[in-house]
Amino acid sequence: IEFEITNLEEGRTIKGWEVDGILKTANEAEITIENDKKKLTLINVRQAHTVKLVLEIKKYLVTVYIVKPEAVTHGYALKATKNGDEITGSMGAGTKPGDTKYTYSDVEHGSEMIFEATTQGSVYAIDKWEYQAVNDYMWRDVTENPKPSQYEDMGDLKKLKWTVDDTTILRVLLKKKTFRVAWSVDGATSVNITTKVNSSVVTP
Repeated sequence: IEFEITNLEEGRTIKGWEVDGILKTANEAEITIENDKKKLTLINVRQAHTVKLVLEIKKYLVTVYIVKPEAVTHGYALKATKNGDEITGSMGAGTKPGDTKYTYSDVEHGSEMIFEATTQGSVYAIDKWEYQAVNDYMWRDVTENPKPSQYEDMGDLKKLKWTVDDTTILRVLLKKKTFRVAWSVDGATSVNITTKVNSSVVTP
């Protein structure tokens, strides 16, 4: 007798088949399991059996990078919540020296994650968040159309909300802070002033 799954709910994977209360995940005497566990065959049936398909939720790896434009230490950290509960990822070095990588293992399909880039002081500000689509190594701005379905705008550049439905790779890009400097001349009308920033002349 054969049992075969033809339509599996999104976000679920087959753990195995229970036969008479015992979980089966591989071939054994008079039992064949094949096609990524989607098919179970009972061979030479001589008695009554109880068969149950056992499913489990898919889990994924989520990776988030903090990327800075220059050599100066960025001073940022990443906070994360999953379905409203704070979780701690594994922190390590990013792709380039001085960048940071956070990884979160075994994140369940459909989990709603919120990431927040925080700092106690930095020469950088947050520029934007980017993502890599599955099987695509190109970085894309989460706010550019067509926006990814997993993304939800929170109205706060420090934060990103993402619904996990596959292996996920994200990054927050930093940019050098800029400041407005205003100057004027008091007591004269014909004065020439040359303005330089890092030895380069700039025009007001």
